[in-house]
Order: sequence, then structure tokens, then C-alpha cells
Amino acid sequence: MPAKTITLSNFSAPQESYLTLTLCDTFFSRLKGLMFQKGLPPGGGLLFDEKRDSRLNSAIHMFFMRFPIAVFWVNSANILVSKSLAKPWHPFYMPSTPARYIIETSTSNLELWNVGDKILFDEA
Repeated sequence: MPAKTITLSNFSAPQESYLTLTLCDTFFSRLKGLMFQKGLPPGGGLLFDEKRDSRLNSAIHMFFMRFPIAVFWVNSANILVSKSLAKPWHPFYMPSTPARYIIETSTSNLELWNVGDKILFDEA
């Protein structure tokens, strides 16, 4: 079965760009994430749904990564609650407040969205 694609847009700044993400909803896709890949397209990335807000469950690692990524954490109310520039081989990144969704995307997107922005999810 092909992976599900989700489009995210920023309701707080609709003129800004949007992201087209692959939903990681299987054990293998969640385990693999972006490990061993060589890069990401500017508007692409991965989306993880932890099913409930949590700081610990929404933490990520950067082992076996070849490039830095932008990470956004969004809570159940679809508010961006934290963001970070994640660097290769760093053992641990966690949001500053509980989050349900983890978005891993190109570093070029880091400055486009800000903490407090309302994020819209749309299944493609």
C-alpha cells in the first residue's frame, strides 16, 4: 500500500508556503524515518502522529542522519508549540511543551513557520 500524503499549510500566514509530507504510520516507516537518506526536497518531509500530546513520546533522535533538518512539533489543537534545527548524530530533541505531531522537513522551512501558528492538515 502506498504511503499516505498529507499537505500542511499555515493558517496564521496563508501566503506562506505549504508542505507535502509522507505520513509515517507503520512500525517500519516510523523506525526508519529519514535515516540513511541523502536529502529532502524543500517542500517535502515526514509527518508522525503520536495520537496524544506528550513531550517524551514526541522526542526524536538524529542517529544515522547525513544532513540537518527542521523539526516542528504541533499539539492536538493544531498549534505549533516548538521548533528546532536538528543536527546529524545528535542523540535527542524534545519539544518545549507537549506535542502530538512531529514534522521533519528541510531546513529551508525553519524560518517560515513560528511557535503559535495554527497549522492545517489536509489529506491528499
